[in-house]
Amino acid sequence: AETSGDYGAAAAVNRKLAEIDRRLRSEHLMNVARLEAQLGNRDAAIAAGKELIVAAPGNTDNYEFFSQLCYKLGETEMALDSLRKAVRIDPAEPALTMALGRALAEEFRTDEAIEVYWRAFERSDEIEDKTTLVEKLTSLYEQQNQFEKLLERLERDRQEESKRREMTICIAQAHHTSGDYGTARRELESLLTDNTKDTNLLQQLSKLCESGSDLAAAVEYQTQLSKIAPGHETEFRLAKLLFSNGQREAASEIFVKLTAREENPVRLLKSVDGLLRRMNYESVVKITEPLLSESRADWELLYREGVAFVKQDKISEAKIRFERIL
Repeated sequence: AETSGDYGAAAAVNRKLAEIDRRLRSEHLMNVARLEAQLGNRDAAIAAGKELIVAAPGNTDNYEFFSQLCYKLGETEMALDSLRKAVRIDPAEPALTMALGRALAEEFRTDEAIEVYWRAFERSDEIEDKTTLVEKLTSLYEQQNQFEKLLERLERDRQEESKRREMTICIAQAHHTSGDYGTARRELESLLTDNTKDTNLLQQLSKLCESGSDLAAAVEYQTQLSKIAPGHETEFRLAKLLFSNGQREAASEIFVKLTAREENPVRLLKSVDGLLRRMNYESVVKITEPLLSESRADWELLYREGVAFVKQDKISEAKIRFERIL
């Protein structure tokens, strides 16, 4: 019935299923609410959503569904109230708290959104979660021209020795989000030691220096990071930074090394295409030549090598590759 566009009949069948199939009652009631909303039957859709909540009052997924349904129907207060109840049921679930904070912020309930984000901040154990929340809080405090209040609260927490490192990172994130890259960098650099092995700190410093247009420093921190934690992600980022900083030969060596390691043919071609987009034509040829010596009939590689030769004005070399494809 639903596939044929008869949403009314489909809703009626789902109602019957909700009565006789108790194990999947919630799923059937969700379908009823969704179909009634599609039909424009606001009251019937909300009634089905409320019935869904009653069917499983401890299931936060149902509250989330009902909240989204209410938003679609223009019932903002009902939607927010449903999310608040979900957070009360499972206050330790970060996704629910973030959803509520985001919804409140979008409705310009800034004070309540700030309160919700702080509760989530205090419950978070991971520094990545805390910095994400600081990003949200910074934007909200800046809307109220009260950025200093955010810094004061983070500074208070930094007085505890056990929290010094994570609060320094959070303060740096607040400055970064507000666009003050210099202060953010100074905060993070205060945590550096001569033999630091803190990969998270080095990664943040590398990104921060890049944002502040200090590519030389970004390369320096990324180089340290790739030595401590070698791998495709860290080395590829180092190669991109080197290329942006004008160190094309060093970048080329890394690109060639990483691409040569790649065993998946689809990812290999994507890597070569990335080099073509960055106009790193010499590296493309360094990669394709040894591969084509093993597989002369690989037209995908031949084509890319031909393009690289064209871009270097080596027309006769390019012509040979394209004739081989033909």
